[in-house]
Amino acid sequence: MWRAGYIKVVLNGQGADEAYAGYIRYISGVHLLDKLITGKREFWKEFQDLNFKNGYSKAFLITQMVKSCLNQPYASYLRAKYQEKTISCLNDDFVKQNRKHYKSEYQFSLNGNNFNNYLLNIINHQGLNTILHYEDISSMNQSIEIRSPFMDYRLMEFAFSIPNELKFKAGRTKRIIRDTIGKKLPNSINNNRKK
Repeated sequence: MWRAGYIKVVLNGQGADEAYAGYIRYISGVHLLDKLITGKREFWKEFQDLNFKNGYSKAFLITQMVKSCLNQPYASYLRAKYQEKTISCLNDDFVKQNRKHYKSEYQFSLNGNNFNNYLLNIINHQGLNTILHYEDISSMNQSIEIRSPFMDYRLMEFAFSIPNELKFKAGRTKRIIRDTIGKKLPNSINNNRKK
């Protein structure tokens, strides 16, 4: 029986999705573009795997590829303006004053290696530190220590030293984690393609 007083330390998985390519919906476009740059045969195989095995429509995958050529804040701005039509609800002066926030450290390159640069941008600029901060506050409020082993600098360095195929291949993300420690989990979790 679980009792709050007996639990002193909790492990979480923060950082694994960011470093080992777990957010398939958002990284599929940049992954496909890198494959297109390096070789058409690999590109078509990955495109088909994402389409058939993961159920992403061709239109969705092409949209993700276009979005990955842009920086993420600007892509969000375009979505808010044209798809969601929410920018028109904001004051024009407010929108103009905040244009600086449409820029990002991530810049798409025709030279490749966009995949790792995109993942690094997610880690450094898209709220992971804020999530860790709130988790720390929440756990301390309950007198529980929370640890994020995937955030250890050695595991982060490892994640960015291995070939991308060990992170994402055949429409399957976090491959190295799934093929090692993931084998200790039920197949319904380890082979889940949703995340």
